[in-house]
Amino acid sequence: MKHSLISGKQIAIVGGGPVGLTLASILQQRGANVTVYERDPNSDARNGGGTLDVHAEDGQKALAAAGLLAQFRKLARPTAERIADKNGVIEQEETPDETTAYDRPEIDRTDLHRLLLGSLAPSTVIWNQNFQALEEQDGRFILQFAGQPDQVADLVIGASGGRSKVRPYVTAAEPEYSGTFGMQGEILNPQIQCPAFCALVNGGNLLVRGERKLLFAHTKADGALHYYLSFRQPADELVQRGLTTPQSTSSTIAFLAEELATWAPLYHEAFRATTAFDFLLTHRLPLVPSREVTRPITLVGDAAHLMPPFAGIGVNIGLVDALNLAENLTNGQFVSLEAAIQAYEHTMYSYAHEAQEMTAIAELAIHSNMSNAEMLAVTRGPEHATI
Repeated sequence: MKHSLISGKQIAIVGGGPVGLTLASILQQRGANVTVYERDPNSDARNGGGTLDVHAEDGQKALAAAGLLAQFRKLARPTAERIADKNGVIEQEETPDETTAYDRPEIDRTDLHRLLLGSLAPSTVIWNQNFQALEEQDGRFILQFAGQPDQVADLVIGASGGRSKVRPYVTAAEPEYSGTFGMQGEILNPQIQCPAFCALVNGGNLLVRGERKLLFAHTKADGALHYYLSFRQPADELVQRGLTTPQSTSSTIAFLAEELATWAPLYHEAFRATTAFDFLLTHRLPLVPSREVTRPITLVGDAAHLMPPFAGIGVNIGLVDALNLAENLTNGQFVSLEAAIQAYEHTMYSYAHEAQEMTAIAELAIHSNMSNAEMLAVTRGPEHATI
């Protein structure tokens, strides 16, 4: 009979994003006593953001392990993709067919969040839990939260994103600015507010490159458009231009009018239709090849291997983390929690490091003067130089 490492153990997952919730769902199905501590005040707090493409070759395998693949595919959408230039001229277009429909479908973040929450037992997620610190006491962890009672766990998993406060208990590595500044915006009623841009997106995804800058837009289930803009910029110059602090919508639109002055009017139509902007400095977390695991605490997702979004694989790598860690904790092949974590981190380093390297190549190619065909050949290989 296999030895269960999780039998009688209390597992704490700090962070209730897609990776933390998927891990909790898989572990619960395998008999774990698991609690997710999330700083959001309630389950309705995450109502923004864009879409995620969850890949059949990696992320969907984790959802299958959680018993959610069929439900996921009912919510996800096979999505056509276009590449256009700064003048609004379409250069490439790709539409999924029956054989590729669910290779990389898009799903709204909010829909995935609700799906994962619905898979968990009641009271698995405890809301309004802003993690501050932990300490060890009598062989267990005491987790401390701002303004909330302490909690006790035998195993702690940090799934709290790029700014994880659990990370310092695992590694001294700190996120580093990757050199790319971005902003994101959402247009709630694009057919009325920016019809020309909406027609260019055409209900799918749109990638636009020009002057070493990127615009990437995607269509949400309700027809709203979410988009991301990015360009290379030294951090000190961003500070001098006041771009590291929140800006008013009007000042951001004025900045884009200047920064993208040669881009077609339909793009500026979209900027003017945007109700609010978020600024983003992209970061990468240096990975440490191996560490000696001496206590049952580890990281998954961005907390473990933060990377910029330019290869479109971040959340999928995190879902692979969830699947691999859950498997190691429950497959009976390891003598201790520490041994299971050690093996997980060794494997994770290999595929996460490769993903970070791919992302770094994509980041530079996307923000270069390469043609779109050249950029795709670099980021996907000559044999896959399509969208």
